[in-house]
Amino acid sequence: MLSLASSVRLIRCATTLKNSGRDFANKRVGMRTFVGGSAGFRAPIHDETSRRHFSGSRARKVRAESSRDQGESPRASVQQMTVRELESLMSDPDQIENTQFIDVREEWEHSTSSLPHFKLCPSSLLPQWGPVVVQELDSEVRTVVLCHHGIRSQYASEFLVSRGFENVFNIVGGIDAYSFINPSVPRY
Repeated sequence: MLSLASSVRLIRCATTLKNSGRDFANKRVGMRTFVGGSAGFRAPIHDETSRRHFSGSRARKVRAESSRDQGESPRASVQQMTVRELESLMSDPDQIENTQFIDVREEWEHSTSSLPHFKLCPSSLLPQWGPVVVQELDSEVRTVVLCHHGIRSQYASEFLVSRGFENVFNIVGGIDAYSFINPSVPRY
């Protein structure tokens, strides 16, 4: 819920947009609805803000469409994997063979709770292991990245994509979420 001051600022922004003389009706510009307190208005979404604010599959679609419009091939992005999908992946020996598993939690976290097949590469040591990761791992093989709640692994996954990795998966909810579907994995 926005404060009264925030609502007033939003209304001023809406008034400024309305009075700017731009004719958005004749352009193919998306609209986003802003609501604050009892105030609400619609404002145009420009390309940069739409890319910044959309997440998940919508963000990938916007980036891919933008790349295609500019004649580029779609850039790889981090894909999200649920813990159920991870469990299914880890139960299939053929898929385990064709997957690289990285755990970016710290050593004490790994000793408290861990999953098989995951190689420990603590995110605090990224400056040390980051430069050599390209030589040690295959950038074309599926890479699954895990942490406690899925945030550090998202950053590590984005790092890998920036280094040319094409098939990178972040585990949504991390090992904490995995412990709910597999009670043998301790929570901490």
